Amino acid sequence: MKVLFLGIDALDSDLLTRFSDRLPNFKRFLTTAVRLDVASTFPPDSDTAWATISTGLNPAQHGYVKFVDPLEKSYRIMNTDEDNSILHGNTFWDILGRAGFSACAVFPHLCYPIWETPAVMICRGKLNPDVQATNPELLAHYPDAEILPGIRGFPDRSFSGMSDYYRTLTRIAEADAKFGLSLLKEKNWDLFFIYWSTIDAIGHFFWSTFDENDPFYDPGNPFREVIADTYRLYDKILGNFLDAVDEDTTVILLSDHGHGARPVNAVNVNEILRQGGFLKLLDAKAKPHLSLFEQLKRSGVRFVSRHGLARQAGRILRHVPKIVQAFTRPTLIDWDASAAFATDMSGIKAYAYGGIVINRDVVPASEIERVRSEIIHTIREKSTLEDGSSLLKFIARREDVYQGPYLQLFPDIILEYRYGYGVGWAVNVSLITKADSYNLVPGSHRGETGTCIIRSQRNIITSQIDLLDILPSLLDLFSVAPPRAYDGKSIFGR
Repeated sequence: MKVLFLGIDALDSDLLTRFSDRLPNFKRFLTTAVRLDVASTFPPDSDTAWATISTGLNPAQHGYVKFVDPLEKSYRIMNTDEDNSILHGNTFWDILGRAGFSACAVFPHLCYPIWETPAVMICRGKLNPDVQATNPELLAHYPDAEILPGIRGFPDRSFSGMSDYYRTLTRIAEADAKFGLSLLKEKNWDLFFIYWSTIDAIGHFFWSTFDENDPFYDPGNPFREVIADTYRLYDKILGNFLDAVDEDTTVILLSDHGHGARPVNAVNVNEILRQGGFLKLLDAKAKPHLSLFEQLKRSGVRFVSRHGLARQAGRILRHVPKIVQAFTRPTLIDWDASAAFATDMSGIKAYAYGGIVINRDVVPASEIERVRSEIIHTIREKSTLEDGSSLLKFIARREDVYQGPYLQLFPDIILEYRYGYGVGWAVNVSLITKADSYNLVPGSHRGETGTCIIRSQRNIITSQIDLLDILPSLLDLFSVAPPRAYDGKSIFGR
């Protein structure tokens, strides 16, 4: 048994269909492979999703969850690599390596610094411009040493800055593919896994240059073909890898989520909570400067967003991270007196998904379930358009979605709005407003449009797959007994 596993972050199934006439190798692959609907994690962040893919654990079990205080998060994101100790020994390549199979993992997400493992691992630092390998001599074979450490941070949104960013990302994708192919051909392996993040980065920053429905789209802009060209690049990469293995090799092509536009509209959940009596405001008459600050803050965010100044703003945040909290936490809210409030997830960027925290200093333990039920009812009732159609994709108690030791990292209530609408935090505004920060990073993750295509001699018994199913399915392919109970299950029949 041999398995080639190609992990392409943010490879979007809708875009694959849209570009299909220009992707001959994807077409060729689909003549012998099965395309499955794939469900991402909640939230559909890359860290959360790839931790689940790698370990078979749900987010409440591995703890890669981004519902954290914005000040703490901004400091951590800008200054430290993630603690990956929960992954040590628990990934599918670790488990297969211990079972006696030859496993290779090239640039797996979240795996820097590397750990002792029976597999071959090569990992980039997420923030630290460093690369580590179980066999450091392998790094000498990387074809472009200048870009081996990868790329970080926001691009300069000028024409030259965006051009350089795109060229560097494509150089990395091509060099990673060439490096991976050389290892594939030279090493003895049973499982070969390689990961790329280029499509995700390009989707984040070039979406508004491509999407004709984007409010900032300019049909004459010079980058309008960048996303399509990137898919063509990965079509070439896929073809090279398919040509390097025989037809009996199981080939898995997987993305952790899809990609689309960042929400243009904000459903102001804190305002819904205020109108429902769950959230209290400070006395604006006694502190008129707070109302003025909120107005100036929104104007500032709109200015930074409209003029593409995220990189410059990021430099300021690196030196004064408390500014993040000022921009993400509405100053008019009386946090000590409020029974509930919406969480921040991402600083000042809007997401379709988010959550609501119950303030246990205000709500006694005996009342929490009643308050949660009332809030869920209120959010459902108010999250509608004028024609009565619902904007919600779902809303639920956190324990109804996941169970695990890190469940407390999730808000008490989690929710997601339909495409085009995101969670807003503003108060004393209309329930639905434009998202001021939309153009800071115009592309965003879509949990429902990920990609999973599998070619295997084994029978696939389902038309859809959850990311939790990946590790059990891989163990099943190699007839390796699971070392623990998993929420997912194998997709393969006997």
